[in-house]
Amino acid sequence: MESFYTSLDYQDLLEVSGQDCEKFLQGQVTCDLAHFANDQYGLGALCNNKGRVYSSFRLLKHEDSFFMAMQPGLAEITQTTLNKYIPFYKAEIGDASTRYHRAGLYGPLAAEFLADHLQGLPDPGHGLTSGEHLVINLSSNLPRFEIWSSSADALAELLRNSNLPEQADSTAWQALDLEAGLFFIGVEDIEQYTPEEANLDLAGFVSFDKGCYTGQEIVARMHYRGKAGKRLYIVTIENCPDLGQKTLHDSSGKILGNITNLLYLNGNVKALTVLKTTLDNSTTLALDGLNDDSVITVSMPDYSSQVA
Repeated sequence: MESFYTSLDYQDLLEVSGQDCEKFLQGQVTCDLAHFANDQYGLGALCNNKGRVYSSFRLLKHEDSFFMAMQPGLAEITQTTLNKYIPFYKAEIGDASTRYHRAGLYGPLAAEFLADHLQGLPDPGHGLTSGEHLVINLSSNLPRFEIWSSSADALAELLRNSNLPEQADSTAWQALDLEAGLFFIGVEDIEQYTPEEANLDLAGFVSFDKGCYTGQEIVARMHYRGKAGKRLYIVTIENCPDLGQKTLHDSSGKILGNITNLLYLNGNVKALTVLKTTLDNSTTLALDGLNDDSVITVSMPDYSSQVA
């Protein structure tokens, strides 16, 4: 994939601020905030009392606040749920989607431009402020960055100076997450999966060394009891039309799982699905509405090199 930039303003962004913001969130999120430094970046999720995920996100600590970037439509649901717990803390939660304008940059040309602009790059998982911009290094193995700015004009000028091609939609950016096996919950996925089923434990969303959080007992029990019964897989469909149905089944019509985070890429589809780990490799996968020459394959994501 060639170097590019794209707007991230399609994402919802929540801010948790106040004297007790870290203490409050530490009792809710699956990641460990105890040693988060300023402008540190990571992955996290929120679970209900039954250990099922209702939100997953990228998390940034910036200027004594925590910011959670998540799929569109999720902020209101997440805020409503967290508001049940926040009255016990000196903390506030609010929609910050219009406070910052955000862009994602990918590729070696992006790394070269930012290194020149910043006189060096921030460490992976950390941000570095330069003038009106906060530049965040998302990955140790891929040249991938976010830029946050309070000024839309200043951000636009910086991106023009980068000479990177613009991607008008976010598909290419989201494909990077999908190929890395990072499952960011959408509205249709709320409370459908445990962290283990969504591979959040493998992808760095979950800490098993921190204290209690909502759903922690069930999440920990599932982790330590042994082999997972279901896992997240990447789905590739070659020569794929626009899909109406999103339910995978076998040749006899037995339902195997639903596909989610679906992306159309040059006539093919990339998506995610949660399947039983005992599924026979010889099982024929089917999906209603495909072309006769459509081909479905599934593969387990490679988490040997983490992407944040």
